[in-house]
Amino acid sequence: MEKRAYKRFATGSFCDMDCAIADKVKIKDISIGGICLETSRRISAKSIYDMKIIIKKNEGEELKGKVIWSTLSRSIKDKIDIIPIYDIGLKFVEQNSNKNKFLKKITEKLDH
Repeated sequence: MEKRAYKRFATGSFCDMDCAIADKVKIKDISIGGICLETSRRISAKSIYDMKIIIKKNEGEELKGKVIWSTLSRSIKDKIDIIPIYDIGLKFVEQNSNKNKFLKKITEKLDH
């Protein structure tokens, strides 16, 4: 039984993100209420981060997210090191109607 309040959508290459969490962040999925990210940086639960979600390279919205969970999902090997990859779940906080409208636009496009 699904416990989520909102349906999540895989983003593929539809959205990009600028975020203070790490230099390289991949959006795995998104909903009206939150986002799941993949990064090589370990993140502590309950931290709040500013992020900018960008669609079509020209339209974006700044959001805040509170880390609800973070887990080591896998490791990858580069030329020298083994790099840990973490999945991070954030709940959007400090929402307003413009931010909700932007998220609804994303999820509606991904739902097709």
